[in-house]
Amino acid sequence: MKRLKQTISLLLMLSLVFMYAAASAPVPQEIIKDSVNGFMTVQKVYVLPKTESGESIPTEGYTEDGIEYIFTELVTKDNSQTDTKEHTETVSIHTDTNNTSAVISQLETSIEISTEDGYTGTLELDYTTLDVKTAGYGTKSYTIIEERRFPNLSDADTSLVPKTIDKDGTTLNLTNISWQSAASDSIDGQTLAVRYTATATYSGTGTRTYAKGYTATAQYKGNISKVTNDTVTYIAVFTENKPGNIFLEYWWVLLVGIGVLAVCGYGSVRIVQRRRRGY
Repeated sequence: MKRLKQTISLLLMLSLVFMYAAASAPVPQEIIKDSVNGFMTVQKVYVLPKTESGESIPTEGYTEDGIEYIFTELVTKDNSQTDTKEHTETVSIHTDTNNTSAVISQLETSIEISTEDGYTGTLELDYTTLDVKTAGYGTKSYTIIEERRFPNLSDADTSLVPKTIDKDGTTLNLTNISWQSAASDSIDGQTLAVRYTATATYSGTGTRTYAKGYTATAQYKGNISKVTNDTVTYIAVFTENKPGNIFLEYWWVLLVGIGVLAVCGYGSVRIVQRRRRGY
């Protein structure tokens, strides 16, 4: 009883294996029947992706309409086709300089590209398309200090010195004055200053505009391509098996037989030669 159960289980497993193999075997897209030299031939055409192996194509002999067919060869044809087109890619980078040579040194000479629709390729930098623009402006404050001399003043009086001056469009305020005697006179035996020179210092806050960097834009150009038909055509050829065509199935037996006869014939000749020589 135990042996019977084991046998049934084995048969079920084998059945599942055969069913899976049959389900996974590819189905021919076309079957071409013809007659060559009185023998029927059948060509089963399969078109499979390159990711699938042709080993899954059935090559077992079979019988159809009372005719026995045996497998003779598997013909393969690569259907790969490549579509190529020109492509331009625009690249932008931020840089701290607008010097053309310095900007070019920051760009890659070539880039690898892969598009959403499956094209790939290498693009080269077109230097003539380089365009550098200011990314924006900012302002910066700085201190301005200006010194001016006011000679030949009648008195060392600050009211004689301007309280503000203009420097390149910026108003500067008086912050300090130093006085020097410019001329003197003797009165009652005393030397008195009669003319003065004022050295005035002015200061203020100026602003200047500066670029916040630059945006460099350039184009990369070249050809990109993709495989549009990545398939292989397999043609399984079967030939009618009947007298006169049996060598298609047993050609190897014929070759082995010829080899055996050749060896036996050579051995017989050697034996006869040895006997004639007496050893």
